[in-house]
Amino acid sequence: QQPCATRRRVRHGTHARPCTGRAHAGALGRRARGSSSPAPMCFYHITSSTSYTLLDCGGGARLEQAGGRRLIRSCPSATWPRGLPNSEWRADLTFDAEAGWRGPLAEGSTSDAADDWLFDGAGFSLALSAGAHGQIGAFPEQQQNWRWLRAACQSACDSARDSEEGGEEGRAHSGTPAGAQAAACTNSLTGSHADSLTEAELAGQGRNPSARTSTAGQSSSLARPLRVLNLFGYTGGSTLACAAGGAEVVHVDGARAAVKRAQRNAQLSGLEHARVRYLTEDVMTYVQRAARRGDTFDGVVLDPPAFGRGGNRKDWRIERDLPSLLAAVVGLLSADAAFILLTAHDPRWPVERLEEALRDALETRRDSHANYAPNSLLTSGRNEQTADGTGGLAVGLGRGGKGGGRAFAGTIESGDVSLIAATTEGRDLPMGSVVRWSTL
Repeated sequence: QQPCATRRRVRHGTHARPCTGRAHAGALGRRARGSSSPAPMCFYHITSSTSYTLLDCGGGARLEQAGGRRLIRSCPSATWPRGLPNSEWRADLTFDAEAGWRGPLAEGSTSDAADDWLFDGAGFSLALSAGAHGQIGAFPEQQQNWRWLRAACQSACDSARDSEEGGEEGRAHSGTPAGAQAAACTNSLTGSHADSLTEAELAGQGRNPSARTSTAGQSSSLARPLRVLNLFGYTGGSTLACAAGGAEVVHVDGARAAVKRAQRNAQLSGLEHARVRYLTEDVMTYVQRAARRGDTFDGVVLDPPAFGRGGNRKDWRIERDLPSLLAAVVGLLSADAAFILLTAHDPRWPVERLEEALRDALETRRDSHANYAPNSLLTSGRNEQTADGTGGLAVGLGRGGKGGGRAFAGTIESGDVSLIAATTEGRDLPMGSVVRWSTL
C-alpha cells in the first residue's frame, strides 16, 4: 500500500479508521482512574489554522488548504467515500503518484527557492513546495506537538531564570556573572555554527561534533538552556519550535536536502542564530556515537518513518529498529530529563504498542550512572497512582551507590492523532499515534 502524500518514506499508510468523535483542539483523552480501558479514540484533534485546513478526504485522496493554496493529494489510506460533493473537489495543485503535480500553480510551486508559500508554525515559518513524492515540506498534524514543545522548552527556561534570580547572591560570591543562565535561554544569541555536515566530516575538520558552545563566555556546565535532540528532523518544525522556546537543539536527519531546508526555514523564521546544530547523519549511527561520547540530552523528539535511508545508505525499518533506538535514546537522558515526544504513522504501531515500547525502554534503563529503583512505578497519567498519590512514573536516575538513586516523577500521555475537517460534511483523517513523557 502506498502512503498518504504527507508522510515521508512511509510505505504502509496511516490508520484507516475514521475518527469517531470531535473534541476541542488539543484535548487530552484520559482513562478514568483505576480503569484499564484504552484511551478515547482520536484524543488529539488538529483543527483548522491560518496555515492549514483539511476540507475533506476519501476515495484515496485528501482535499486541503495549505499556506493559502488549495491542494488535492493522493492518500490511499482514505478508503471511505468522500464527504463533500465532487464540485467542491477543485484545487490549485493536484498530486497523484503516476502523474505527479498538476494544476495552474504547479510550475511555480516546485521550486525550493520560492519564499511566498509559507506555513506558520509555533513561532516559526516553514517554506512549502510541491515535492517529488507529494510532500509539501510541513506536516500539519504536528501543530499541537510544536506548540507543546515550545511551551515545554520555555517553561524550563523560565524555571532557569527564576533559579538564576534566586541564586544571584551566591554566584556573586563564587564569581559567576549574574544573568548567565537567563542569557543562555535567549534564542536570539549566536550559538554553535549551524551546518549540515556529517559527524565524520566535522571530525575531519578537527572540530569536536559534540562540543557545546558556551554563551557569553561561560562554561556550559554552569548555566545552560534545555538541550534537545531531534531525530528524523526533516525540515525542522520540531527543531524550530524548541529553539523558539529557548532550547539548544541537535537536529539529525539522514537526508541532506531536508537538513538544508531546515536551515533555510531557520533563516525565514529569524532563528538562524539560535543554538542549533544541523547534522546529516544516520540516526542510529549518531545515537550510538553520542552514547560512546557520554553526551546527554534533557529532551528527545522522535518522528520515525516506517522506512527510510540514512547516511551511508543505511536503511531504517520501524518494525525492526524502533525498540533498539528507544533503548539507546533513553540511555542519553540527563539526570534532569524533561521530556520525550514520540510519534508514529504506521498501522503496525497503534498507540497501545507505541506507548508500551516507550515504557519498556524507560523501565529497563541501565547505565553506570543510573541506580534503578526496583520498586518504581511507571504509570500513565491517565490511569494508576504513584506512591505519592499523583499519576506519573518514577525512574531512579540518581548517581552513586546502591540505594542512593534520585527518582524523578513524570507522566505519560498517549493517543491517536487526527486532522479534523473544517466542515461537518467533510471527513476527518486519522494520522497516527503520539506518546509524550514529561517531568515538567
